[in-house]
Amino acid sequence: TADSFTIKDFGATDYFNLTVLSTDGPTDAFSLGASTSIGNNMNIQGGTVNTANNTLSTTNNFTQSGTIASIFNAGSSTINIGAAFSITSTGGAANPATFNADSSTITTGTTFTQSGTSPSTTTYNAGTGSLLIGTNFSKSGTGATFNGSSGTMTVNGNLNATSGGPFYAPTSTLTIGGNLSTTSSPAVFNANGGTVVMTPNTNHTIGVSVITFHNFTFLDTGLDNIDSTLTFS
Repeated sequence: TADSFTIKDFGATDYFNLTVLSTDGPTDAFSLGASTSIGNNMNIQGGTVNTANNTLSTTNNFTQSGTIASIFNAGSSTINIGAAFSITSTGGAANPATFNADSSTITTGTTFTQSGTSPSTTTYNAGTGSLLIGTNFSKSGTGATFNGSSGTMTVNGNLNATSGGPFYAPTSTLTIGGNLSTTSSPAVFNANGGTVVMTPNTNHTIGVSVITFHNFTFLDTGLDNIDSTLTFS
């Protein structure tokens, strides 16, 4: 039976830890009733969560994981994750984990990690919004797919798309502050018709034997007397 629930607002900090778990899977829907602030961690273990275009913030981690199917719909919200974002699934083919970023603005304080080993699958659909990752991005596993869609993506640290399922870069701009590592291109890392920008004043390594870009920009302004080096390894 499909049921609908409202995640209530209780003030400046609404919850310390918030876990959403529906044993019915994504047929049960949980919607934010207002802007929601989590004092520590948020964990989605099953069900469908809708922001209803309300702001969501966590002081620490946001995790979408578990053995039960889950869907997160970000809408046009602003999502501020104080520490790490992770999405994983161990529930087999019948219980995928899907994150739909839609037109939202998402910021993480530290890492973004996506994993899934087939037949368990995870899918991140970036939509038209923006994703800003505070440190490193990592995607691994044959069941993990990252769809960059038409939004923008900025990784302040390293980007690692190292095995299995594909990483489709945004059709607009992917900006990387550190190194890029992948096992193959375009099978795992797919430039997807967009532009990859490597930012200035940092030495970068592209760790793959063959890689295909659509547009590639390597910035070294030279205005601060710090040289940047691009190395292919």
